[in-house]
Parts: sequence; structure tokens; C-alpha cells
Amino acid sequence: MLIVFGLGNNEEKYLNTKHNIGRKIVENWANMFEHTGFKRKNGFIAARLDSLSVPVYFVYPTRYMNTSGEALSDFARFFKVDKSETHLLVLQDDSDQKEGCWKLVQGGRSAGHKGIDSIHKHILGIEVDPNNLWRVKIGIRPEQNSEKSLTFVLKRFSLIDDKTISKLSDLCLKQTINMVKDDWSKVQNIINTEKVA
Repeated sequence: MLIVFGLGNNEEKYLNTKHNIGRKIVENWANMFEHTGFKRKNGFIAARLDSLSVPVYFVYPTRYMNTSGEALSDFARFFKVDKSETHLLVLQDDSDQKEGCWKLVQGGRSAGHKGIDSIHKHILGIEVDPNNLWRVKIGIRPEQNSEKSLTFVLKRFSLIDDKTISKLSDLCLKQTINMVKDDWSKVQNIINTEKVA
């Protein structure tokens, strides 16, 4: 099983802000496939893709960012996730990287990201081996902004963010097969060498 989890806040006023870029890419990526349709459950919204060799779930929380791990726990209980056969890919905003940049990493520390802190807190409970946690960290910092992230994280998507959403969604789509095959070194090499033109 591959779980693709997009971090974000579910309130209407946050949907098109930089903090929700992970969720937006997950929605775009999922909609490039013929899936079961996004369905709301307790704590999360998910769509299932059955056309590959293993099930792929595209998921995002219906709560706030800092309770993302609880939403994953709800998902894992509902679908009876098998720890030994599950990979988790989290897409998150990264206020340390510039707009148009991204990086795929295995595990790693949260760097103060509350959504990632919550996932780290719950990961053993959601029956996913920490070694099977991968993250796409998506840059949202404007080029000339050296201030604290609070000054821009809840701003609406910029033109560069829009290009990032489009290109990274397409790039992830093309790498879905390699993710399902557990060829993460190949996925990492390809994703980390591509950037917004």
C-alpha cells in the first residue's frame, strides 16, 4: 500500500494558501487518475486507486495542520493498514526553501513544522515503519523575503506556487509506478533534480 498524504488546513479561507500546497498537489495528482472519488470519513478525506499492483490512497485531513497525525491514525484504523507493506509519502510546505524548489527526503526531523511533528508523534500508532516515511518538502518562501514564515505562510498562492503545483503534480504522476515498486532511490533522484523552469 502507498499512502500519499497532503498536509493542509481544511477551512475555506486556508484552501488556496501556501500552507496548503501539499494538499493541493495531492488533489491534482489524484485527479490525473481514474480513482474512486474523494470520500469524507472521520478526520480525513481519501480517494483510492486500484489500477496499479498495490492500492494507492490519496489522503488529506479535515482537521487543522497540527493534528495531521491524528487524521492519519483515523485513516490507518479505518483501512486496517499493514505496517510491513505500507509506504507513506507526505507532501508538505517548507518555509525554508524558496518558491519553485522542492526536495524528496526519507524521514528526517520536522524543523518545527507542526504537521510533521504530529505525524512523528503518531507514526508508530498508524502502523507505518518510520523508515517507510518519505516527504516532499515544497518551498514556499518568496525570493526576497527573509522574514519569519508567519509573514507569508498564509498568503494566497503566487504564480510560482501555481507553476510548482502543476509541475510537481505531473512529476509525481510519472513516478507513481516507481513509488509502488519501492524504487525510492530512483524517485528521489528524479524529483530532486527537477525544478520549476
